Amino acid sequence: MKLSEFYNFKKNQEGSRDYRYGCNIEELNQILNIVRKINNSLNLDEVLQSVLENALKITETYRGFIVLKNKNDKLEFRIGLNKFGQKLRKSSFSVSELAVEDVFNTKESIIIAGGKDVSENEYLNNCSIFPIKTIFCVPLIVDGESLGVIYVDCPEVRNIKKLDIAYSFEILAEHAAIAINNAKIHQQLEREKRKAENAEKLKGDFLTLISHEIRNPLNFMMTHAQLLQSVINGNIDEDYIESFEIINRGGKRLLRSIELALNASEINNGSYKIRNEATELIRDIFQPIMKEYENTAHKKGIGFNLNYDLNDNYNINCDTHSVSLSFIHLIDNAVKFTDEGEVNINIFRDKETKNLIVEIEDTGIGIATDYYPSIYEQFTQEETGYTRSYDGMGLGLALAKSYLDLNKFQISFESEKNVGTKFTIILNQ
Repeated sequence: MKLSEFYNFKKNQEGSRDYRYGCNIEELNQILNIVRKINNSLNLDEVLQSVLENALKITETYRGFIVLKNKNDKLEFRIGLNKFGQKLRKSSFSVSELAVEDVFNTKESIIIAGGKDVSENEYLNNCSIFPIKTIFCVPLIVDGESLGVIYVDCPEVRNIKKLDIAYSFEILAEHAAIAINNAKIHQQLEREKRKAENAEKLKGDFLTLISHEIRNPLNFMMTHAQLLQSVINGNIDEDYIESFEIINRGGKRLLRSIELALNASEINNGSYKIRNEATELIRDIFQPIMKEYENTAHKKGIGFNLNYDLNDNYNINCDTHSVSLSFIHLIDNAVKFTDEGEVNINIFRDKETKNLIVEIEDTGIGIATDYYPSIYEQFTQEETGYTRSYDGMGLGLALAKSYLDLNKFQISFESEKNVGTKFTIILNQ
């Protein structure tokens, strides 16, 4: 008989009392304590065992099992226990799968008590192995969707006239369904997290391996090309000199790409370690960068300026290497994407916070607003494909932000397409 039919039957027999609210305070407190217990874990196996153990205690039955819907929308046996906590196999239960599937599909509990009911009920078969006299079978429902079924039984007829046991079981099943669903979601998230971590590690290992395999022979070739050029310099045509310069430029570009890939690998696998030290911002970081890019800016015919107050103090505590790399990536982009106008690096102190502020401002091509959300993502560029106008791997800004984050510095930007871009870095001290 469906449990809802039992409620209506008892209500008609004994008047207006609603048996769906038949539990007393003590029983409700007991259920509340059980609910707290099953919600203490997000491990699915632990939750299932706790739910079934407490279902057996509440119903005073001998054994039971839980089935859950799998990814193929089929019911799958997950756990079976007896009242002593010993695990049982699926073959220990002689219940017809139709009984359980009916509860799952109709989302209504069933309760069977008495030998006659058991022997005549179409849901059961081969009961001689275990002479069942009482069965409770309750669906696990979350947001109107069936997740599975809890089934318990015993060889004795239970006194269920007051329906307190049945109702307590249904309350338990309602909260158990939520706990099980949370545990399943957590399990899926953990599985996806492990997949992502393994994929990230594989990508990092691949980048490191390939980068090392390319970098060493590339360095070897560039060294010998430079040696060859120095030996025959002055005795070759201008066309050959240009060829050597092409080799040199191409080699440097490839080496830079390799270094970027290795740096990205370090960031992704968390192997880069911050080493804080006293740093003089102008002398240790910006003057070397200015020397590196002055010639490039001059060849492009753009202004390249470092503006700061000579009387101010520019001592900071940071990881000099990673902060230098951050500014190299930002300045490299500013010079690369500016074909006319100028690149200005402004360094000043915030009057209120006293933090040093660095602005890297250019009059370059700017950034489209629809690219803003992806600007710090690895291996992304506003222009993609073979027709893109500028070289690069799409790692510079991602690495710059990652390194600044590691140093607990803040970065922001503002940009207008075909007008220019300004990056602002706050060096918190």
